[in-house]
Amino acid sequence: MAAKVGCTSPKPGQPPALQAIEENMSIPDAVKMFCGLFSVPHPERYQLYDEEHRTVVNEENRKQVLKNGAVFKLQLNAEAVADDMISKLTSTLSKDQEEALKMLAGATERSGVSERVVASGAYFKLFEYVDLHRKKPESASAVGHALKSLYNLLHIKAVAVSCLQERPNTVDQLMDFLKNQSKASLIQQYSLLLLAMYVSECKEGLARFTARCTVDDVIEYIKGDNPLAQEDGLALLNAVLRATTGSVPRQQLFAHLDKLRVIPAIKALSRRSERNIGLSDFCRDQLYIFQVLWLGRLADRCRYSFNPADQACIDKLDKLTRVLDAPDAAASNKVANARKLGFTNPKQPELDFQSPPGVLTLDALSEFVDIDQQEYEKLVMEQDSRPEGYACPVVKMAQSVLTVLLDLLDAGKEPKKDGKFVPVLYDKPNAFYQVFVKAMQLAARTWREMEARTADFDKVVHMVRQQLKQVMGDDKNIPIYLDDFEKALSESSYAKMLKDQENEEKEVEGRQMQAEPVTLLKRKLHEEMKALVQEQRLAHMATGCWFTPWVKGKPKKDLKFFAMLSQNHKTLKWGDPVGKDDMVHPNFSSLQHSCDTVDFKVLYTGEDVPEVAQSRRKDDTVVKQTFAVLGAGMDTDHVIFQASLREVAAMWIDGIRSLMDEEMKENETLKEINSLLNLEVRLSLLNLHGIELPRDKPEVPPPPSDFNFVYQADEDVSSA
Repeated sequence: MAAKVGCTSPKPGQPPALQAIEENMSIPDAVKMFCGLFSVPHPERYQLYDEEHRTVVNEENRKQVLKNGAVFKLQLNAEAVADDMISKLTSTLSKDQEEALKMLAGATERSGVSERVVASGAYFKLFEYVDLHRKKPESASAVGHALKSLYNLLHIKAVAVSCLQERPNTVDQLMDFLKNQSKASLIQQYSLLLLAMYVSECKEGLARFTARCTVDDVIEYIKGDNPLAQEDGLALLNAVLRATTGSVPRQQLFAHLDKLRVIPAIKALSRRSERNIGLSDFCRDQLYIFQVLWLGRLADRCRYSFNPADQACIDKLDKLTRVLDAPDAAASNKVANARKLGFTNPKQPELDFQSPPGVLTLDALSEFVDIDQQEYEKLVMEQDSRPEGYACPVVKMAQSVLTVLLDLLDAGKEPKKDGKFVPVLYDKPNAFYQVFVKAMQLAARTWREMEARTADFDKVVHMVRQQLKQVMGDDKNIPIYLDDFEKALSESSYAKMLKDQENEEKEVEGRQMQAEPVTLLKRKLHEEMKALVQEQRLAHMATGCWFTPWVKGKPKKDLKFFAMLSQNHKTLKWGDPVGKDDMVHPNFSSLQHSCDTVDFKVLYTGEDVPEVAQSRRKDDTVVKQTFAVLGAGMDTDHVIFQASLREVAAMWIDGIRSLMDEEMKENETLKEINSLLNLEVRLSLLNLHGIELPRDKPEVPPPPSDFNFVYQADEDVSSA
């Protein structure tokens, strides 16, 4: 079947053409047809491009893209584009070279172009052009395109980054561009990106970079007003941080960055969205990488234990206990105060800082005192006032909260591909410790809300972890300011977390219930549950029940009659109406009236009962509790039953329906069947707890080549 498609011309001003492409027409023939319509020579150099799906039309995807109304673009194919660029790159005319560089900068990511350019060796012209024209202002734009083309080739790994190491002059020129802050934005942008690659992936990259440049030069770009240069400057800074090995050199570099006030610069970059400048995915990735590297120094502190010879450690420990003294205390009682903090050994509190997170716990609690001493004292005193066995050990909780925070923020780990930066960490230079303080307050509140005992410590920590993870992982409402973070934590109560967990479990259960194996199980169990409910209905009828009779079209509330189904379910018997004082449970044989169940003809329910339909005043409750049976051999036209409860009426109505081989329809019955069905399915799924149910049927292996199976008996067994 032919598909009528449109095609735009590569020549400006020509109107599009509409043609039918037959099912048996090859794609090259279709290209040739459109080239003929537009008078374009050399059709072998052209292709059809589908802009909607961003793909080249070929034989493999023709069924997906060749549809009525589709519009394609006739354009040069990758080989033709590459050949034109190679020809112009190797030309002696600077105009041709500049045109080729501009084309190459936009086409190097196009499939087929980069491979052909690299295979021809023409990419060496990029290095030559940069070296020859680096000092010519009139060639700045072309140099920028050359650097962009080179970066794209390295980025898609068409060329190895080691080629930069083989071109030291080009690398030096990139660093000159960096230090001199070229006015051409393309040169700025791609000099930074190429240097980031060079520092990250070349052995001598960091040494050569630090010999001519400093991080001060890089920070200037991050503090600048060019958004792209800011992002690329951050990428280079991250490369330098990652390439700097050894604890001491990295700590020295971090200390230097503190002096350069890098955090305020990063904060301004991360909040560009507030100035209507969006953050690209690349920028978000670089902010996350910086976050991981910046917090890595805290992870390094985790490996250090308390050093009795370090006066700073001694002063911090003394601060934690000294601020807990009463205002009128003559002398500090360090042991008593250490006991309030929950130290394992109050006489030697330094022993609690020997294992990770080590002295970072001491640093964090010391910062807690500096940030909000009143809240620190309140938190400690609250736990100290609790009965024995109900107090939360403050130091142990601080260690756990730090471990949770560092883990959630990937501190000390290799950055992940799908990692997310947390803007609140850039709010202030000491934002991490501010977050720690808020997390400690959250832990104390959760401990109180859970009414936890000391033995429940791990449960509380797990809940705090879930609360922090929820707040930090909320993409739509991720906190930017510390006040936002505090508000989000205050809304993440223990009760809300329990409700969220319950909803999540329901969603998981709902997905499980939709799995094909569970659906098949439900179908099988549904019939069993229906039979079980039907059996219960008939058993209830066999025990008998008192009903209100109807006389002259009205119910007689002061009279009752008894009805009962035989044990073999073949006969229904009922007695004459009696007064309430004469209600004695009769036996089956004493009932005066009967009808075989096989003779049931009609079952009336609710308003279908003739007497109910004719009644002027209809009580909704009475209507729902009333039904009537018409059968062969009955003394009257039909017998009316009015049950005392709606549930009883529903059981008898569906019981009679089952005796008449009809489906049970009452809402009460269907609800009971579904309830039993869900209970039975859940019981069956308990055996599969933690196992992901497959959505597709397993593949059946192919049959064996033959069925000549031979059983080799064990020699020991056969000899026995």
